[in-house]
Amino acid sequence: VINQEKPDLVALQEVDRFTIRSGKDLDQAKAIAEGTGMNFHFAKALDRSGGDYGVAILSKFPILGSKTVSLPVVSGTGAELRALGLVEVTLADSKKVVFASVHLDHLADKNRELQAREAVKALLAYKDVPVFLGGDFNMTPDNPVWNTIRQQFVMACTSCPGTAPATNPTRTIDYMLLNKHAAASFSVRNYYTVEDKYASDHLPVVMKLEYE
Repeated sequence: VINQEKPDLVALQEVDRFTIRSGKDLDQAKAIAEGTGMNFHFAKALDRSGGDYGVAILSKFPILGSKTVSLPVVSGTGAELRALGLVEVTLADSKKVVFASVHLDHLADKNRELQAREAVKALLAYKDVPVFLGGDFNMTPDNPVWNTIRQQFVMACTSCPGTAPATNPTRTIDYMLLNKHAAASFSVRNYYTVEDKYASDHLPVVMKLEYE
């Protein structure tokens, strides 16, 4: 799917690294990066199945800097820690941008609210450059937790396509977002899902941008 779409940057979620369930010798982010000819950053969220579990980013451009931010959960909810991963890259015209990948809790709004607040706070440090955030937010567009995210980010879609499950999707829970600086510097020329039932249990989302 990635080689078919030829993206500049990719946000991946639910990525395994050296786990029993996926293969103790398999670093998924590295393997996908090698298979697509891209650079990568893996952001660990927690220990899982004898290895690491988290999110990852692929980049056609050299990665100038990277960061992993742990996203907490409300005590007693039984939820998993999640992670925000980000990279700093310079585009072909020397424009610096930040690209991030996130995976929010699937159990409760109070966890999503806490994690969204921490993610927005971490990305606020880059408010003076364009920031793009992609991920599995585990909530539909009408969820009130979006009010926290909208303080700094806007959705790239207005009528957002369904993303889950991959077969006959009924919910929109995966999105691409732009911070205010990015929204002022880029125009969204296209936004769509790719029909694919093999790569993931969610449909991949593609956002095509153009410089203003």
